[in-house]
Amino acid sequence: MDNEPVVEFAMRSRIGRTGSDGERGERRSGNGTAGSYAPEIVLVEKPIKPGDTLNKLSIQYAVNVAEIKRANNLVSDQDFLALTKIKIPLSRLRLAMVSSTSEDDEDVLDSTERTHLIDENLHTREPSVEDILRKTDTNIAQIRDALPNGHSSGSFHFVDARPPDSGYSLFFVLAAVFLIFIVVPLILTLIEEEEAVQTTHTN
Repeated sequence: MDNEPVVEFAMRSRIGRTGSDGERGERRSGNGTAGSYAPEIVLVEKPIKPGDTLNKLSIQYAVNVAEIKRANNLVSDQDFLALTKIKIPLSRLRLAMVSSTSEDDEDVLDSTERTHLIDENLHTREPSVEDILRKTDTNIAQIRDALPNGHSSGSFHFVDARPPDSGYSLFFVLAAVFLIFIVVPLILTLIEEEEAVQTTHTN
């Protein structure tokens, strides 16, 4: 609020304008010219933030919506959407109260935003080289502990990477095929011929 431009002017009281000439004359005669005018009003020009509405500003600054419209020459609520800044009519006492409250809110907001930024920096901090090396050492130690105890650090175990000899298996396959498709049919044929010869001799 303290950085916002402030325009000061005296606004006529609605009572003074709507009253009759006799009533205004009585106020001037009884209380002087100050009776026909409202207390001095200060227009505070405030940038409109996302989410601001006339009702919200009215509640925030305790100002009637109609007064805000009159200060900004707004005919309808839709005209508020076209503005980037709005003038809030405040008395000097109310302006002082709002200024002190805004300063307190800004201090709280600044500290909250600062804490939020610090937390984000901590979470988004990239791991350093020391962290990577420490993690690598931990993984190596875990792998070393998982190795069997019978293997000493200086011994080597060679694994035969040659393919297994399949000559014997191929030989047995060929022998089985030879027996099934050649020898067995030949034996069966001989047996049938002998039976046929014996049957012929018997007859």
